[in-house]
Amino acid sequence: MPSIFAFPPGGGTCAVLRFPVLYACALHTVLMKLIIRGIYSVLFTASLLFCVFLFCTCGSSVQVDTAFYYWQQRLSLSPAEIDYLKETHTSALYIKFFDVDWDRAAGQAVPLAKLSCQTGPPAGIAIIPCVFITNRVMGNTPARDIPQLAGKILTLLHSLQNRTGLKDSQELQIDCDWSVGTKQAYFALLRRLKTLAPQTLLSVTVRLHQLKFPETTGVPPADKAVLMFYNMGDLSDINTGDSIMDLERASDYLDGLPAYPLHTDIALPVFSWAVLLRFDKVTKLIHNITAEMLERTPQIEHTTGNLYRVKKSFYFHGDYLYKDDILRYEDVPMPVLRRAAELLAAKVRRRDRSIIFFHLNRRLPKEYSCEALETIVHLFD
Repeated sequence: MPSIFAFPPGGGTCAVLRFPVLYACALHTVLMKLIIRGIYSVLFTASLLFCVFLFCTCGSSVQVDTAFYYWQQRLSLSPAEIDYLKETHTSALYIKFFDVDWDRAAGQAVPLAKLSCQTGPPAGIAIIPCVFITNRVMGNTPARDIPQLAGKILTLLHSLQNRTGLKDSQELQIDCDWSVGTKQAYFALLRRLKTLAPQTLLSVTVRLHQLKFPETTGVPPADKAVLMFYNMGDLSDINTGDSIMDLERASDYLDGLPAYPLHTDIALPVFSWAVLLRFDKVTKLIHNITAEMLERTPQIEHTTGNLYRVKKSFYFHGDYLYKDDILRYEDVPMPVLRRAAELLAAKVRRRDRSIIFFHLNRRLPKEYSCEALETIVHLFD
């Protein structure tokens, strides 16, 4: 290949005179090639950076799953509940397998309300077994008996899993409203459970007071936590308006949420109840009650706000009510639920998590549409 400095054939004066022109043309060609290569290089670099940006953007998206608690002793899902789970794209069902309470007469912890199963969830929905432990158990169980208690819990759980067919779970959740005085025993129980089942992800429930004061209540030795964002008011106070959801009070407890040491899922309430007041004292809770049920019962009259008075003694959904008993109806309307979710979404870090609704029951599909709950979950995207 001839050099760019070679004379054209024929030589002579004309060739010499043409040399500057040819040199300029050749130089121009080289410069254009370099410029074009530079442009291509810049475009390639820009394209590469754009691809990296897209990758990073996609990689920064979070996965927020929908889940439900199931807190009844008998698991018997209706076709409507099964469809509801499918339509809400539910990823997991947190099922209470049994309670553990303290038997004073026996002087030991005993299991109660063991789960039975008739109709389980559809395939593809993970089953997360839950065990509810009263704080009395942790306050009365001697330290030397903690390892044995942990072993009994796992033995009974495995037995119920085999009996119900609800097996192959990768997670176990312990629900206990521990206190400063019981944290040492409770945390010892959690550590023992983790030792006995090292391959199982151990999750725990956390209340607002435990979230706000981790220095005193401690942080459970678990793999992750679920913040129970309900039951905020003073249930025993007859002047309480709604003990399920008190957002003004709850907002004071959330400052520590972003820095809480455990990964935190969120539990939100989708239930209602009637608080039975007798002689200005809370007697019990009547579950699975709606305002419509109270309104259409002739022995009950609406007085003011969310308060109802019993006009005549009678049986109401299995409970005997006396004349002049007061019922305080409490629920979580959709606007309140949304404000609660917005309050939480502004506090939590943006990351993968589950939003768990408490709790699945046969009335839920009628009271909260699939679309309504989806809007709540998407607030955490």
